[in-house]
Amino acid sequence: MNCSERTTTYGRKIIKGTQKNKSEYCKILYFSWMVCFVVGMLAGLILSVIISAMRSELVESTELIESNTTETSEPITETVSEVMVEPTVQSNFEPIIEPIVEPTPTPELKVISLGEYKLTAYCSCEKCCGKYALNRPIDENGKPIVYTANMSVAEQGVTVAADTDILPFGTVLLIDGNEYIVQDRGGAIKGNRIDVYFESHEDALQFGVQHKEIFLKEEGGVINE
Repeated sequence: MNCSERTTTYGRKIIKGTQKNKSEYCKILYFSWMVCFVVGMLAGLILSVIISAMRSELVESTELIESNTTETSEPITETVSEVMVEPTVQSNFEPIIEPIVEPTPTPELKVISLGEYKLTAYCSCEKCCGKYALNRPIDENGKPIVYTANMSVAEQGVTVAADTDILPFGTVLLIDGNEYIVQDRGGAIKGNRIDVYFESHEDALQFGVQHKEIFLKEEGGVINE
């Protein structure tokens, strides 16, 4: 074999070896690309799963926060509404109605006629009262204090003496439309006779002796028959 043939044969071997190496390199490159592609797909899938899970957790957290906010805000709203409405609600308010007090009618004056009485007059002097006119107590003005038989202070226009067996002490009489009270008595005052008290002897003499119809107020004393 000559030199040129050797060279040609050696060149063919080199070309075949180069082609073989290129084929193997392509296979490795393809395999590597497939591996990278699969790994990329898996990584993308895993990343999408993670993102989806994070989104769902975020949504749940947001809903939970909103629900808690709503639940906690409802009592506040109710409380505020109660506070705002409470002063104006008066459904249970019962007004206090004071009872109407009707005025007590004035009782009609009813009197009983005692018939005709003999009226005389007396004062506190010794002529009229005898020994009872002596040693009377004196008031701060130097005037004698005249006590009656029932220990009332004699008063003109009020005091009369009567037969207490018929008209007891405290009996209210009407004489000429004026009220008198039986507060005194006398040894000569018996039966249908009334002695009217005056502060002066002159007034008693001027009254003299009179005969008048006497009336007994219904709410006055009781007549002893």
